Amino acid sequence: MTSILTNAGATSALQTLRTIGSNLDRSQNQVSSGLRVQTAADNAAYWSISTTMRSDTMAIDAVTDALNLGAAKVDTAYEGLESTVEILKQFKAKLVTAKEDSVDRTKVQEELAQLIDQAKSVSESASFSGQNWLNTDFDDIFDRAQSMDTVVSSFVRNNNGGVSVKTTDVDVSKLTLFNTTGDGLLQVDSRAIGDIGGLRNVDWESYEMSGWQYFNFPHSATFGAGDVITFDYTADGSALGAGTTYTLTIDRSTVDDALGAGANGYIGTVRDWMVVVSRATWSSPPPSDPSRGSGFGQAHNIGGVMQTYGFFSGEMAGLPGSSVRMSNVTSTLAGGYAFGLNAPTGVADGGYTDFGFNFGDSFRMKTDVEFYFDLSLNRGTPQMIKVTKDDVDTALGITTGEVNNATDMATVLQHVLTGKGISSVTSSGSRITLDIDQSMYPDMGYRSSIKISGVWDNIGNPPDVNLVDMDITAPSVDLDRYIRVIEGMTKKVVSAASLLGSIQTRIDLQLDFASKLGDSIDSGIGRLVDADMNEASTRLKAQQTQQQLAVQALSISNSNSESVLSLFR
Repeated sequence: MTSILTNAGATSALQTLRTIGSNLDRSQNQVSSGLRVQTAADNAAYWSISTTMRSDTMAIDAVTDALNLGAAKVDTAYEGLESTVEILKQFKAKLVTAKEDSVDRTKVQEELAQLIDQAKSVSESASFSGQNWLNTDFDDIFDRAQSMDTVVSSFVRNNNGGVSVKTTDVDVSKLTLFNTTGDGLLQVDSRAIGDIGGLRNVDWESYEMSGWQYFNFPHSATFGAGDVITFDYTADGSALGAGTTYTLTIDRSTVDDALGAGANGYIGTVRDWMVVVSRATWSSPPPSDPSRGSGFGQAHNIGGVMQTYGFFSGEMAGLPGSSVRMSNVTSTLAGGYAFGLNAPTGVADGGYTDFGFNFGDSFRMKTDVEFYFDLSLNRGTPQMIKVTKDDVDTALGITTGEVNNATDMATVLQHVLTGKGISSVTSSGSRITLDIDQSMYPDMGYRSSIKISGVWDNIGNPPDVNLVDMDITAPSVDLDRYIRVIEGMTKKVVSAASLLGSIQTRIDLQLDFASKLGDSIDSGIGRLVDADMNEASTRLKAQQTQQQLAVQALSISNSNSESVLSLFR
């Protein structure tokens, strides 16, 4: 059927032409833009991801610019420090030259003045974009709120989609050569804590003497074949325990065994008696304490007086006490003679040790200043004790970190040593005394010891004279002191340069990473939204051909209506 009202073929051909035209427009856009996804309508998910990642790429580019700015600041400061190291080397060489008696120090001082001016010029010139890390104007250079600076180091998007810009901190106090209020690397360091209230001069062990009991040697005597002396020896008894008691026996065989068969039981001098008693303490069971490597007591002459002898505590393993007691002495010799064992002339028990030292100079702990010392109790493993400004302020209830006298020092030490085996730290006048905690360390006598050693601080030997104030023209000037100061300054400047070198490396690595990260993101975006140009161009050519065919089809469909109209002419 042929109708002039409805041309189904033309309608179909027109619809096909419209579809082909729409696809052709899309392909032309892809070919012209290079993008497969240009708008959210093309692919909402991929468009959203690519748009977000493009914003990250722009942020990374901005971070790269900031990194380059930071790198420029670091490089500028580093060059200034490197130049300063060379200046200090020359300064030290001039000081060494000035030690020669024939050298005119006035001339050398003129050269030193030029080097000082050059150091000041370097510090003032090491400025980039209005920032100078080598010449500063801090009220308190060690106040981190003032002296900390930052350089941008990275841009981060975490797993939750949150973004942040990371920075690297730069402690300018470790770089400053000259600060208007002092404490620069070439200036006097006000953080110096001197002899730390006398503690720096301490390096020894304090211990208690072992317990003992003394006797007089009245006269010589001879053991007959049946003679015997017995006595009880109580070792290391104390309030903490009864100790251990041994019964010793000395007879004719003991004497001859100790002094030789020719003695025939005769003991003529205190030395003979000491040899015999020593033999008895070794031979009577149980004779020895493996922890001491000897008998539990031996006789000795006292202070060179040959008519006096004594027993000293062997401080047996497992017993905290340190004491000696002779008791229950019996003798078959004439008149019950026992060489004085039944009439002791003196006794002393070993107690608990303390440790004392004299307070030295007052000092002040500033921010970040710390000092350390090793504490060893009863010859055990040393504990490293750390003291900070916060410790001083907390102990004394202040905020200035000042330790002015022995009382302050004792209070600070009590604070840091609580729970470390020291029961109390007290002061009397300028004397400071540490007492061992008997509940933690119950051993008495020689085993009770306190040792303090290895005192040091994290400031080292700071300069005590400004570089700009060094004048060698005075006859009494200490050139060796100046040389030591310059050496210390050089080490600090070298350390500062090393710090900047590490920051340079960090920035260079981050710049390289930022570049690679940007390339990676661009590549990832391309995988999502870029068009395949080979495919798009081929498809475009095919769609152009389809469009031509659709136009022909529409033309043919419309020609049928024209044929019908011709019948009415």
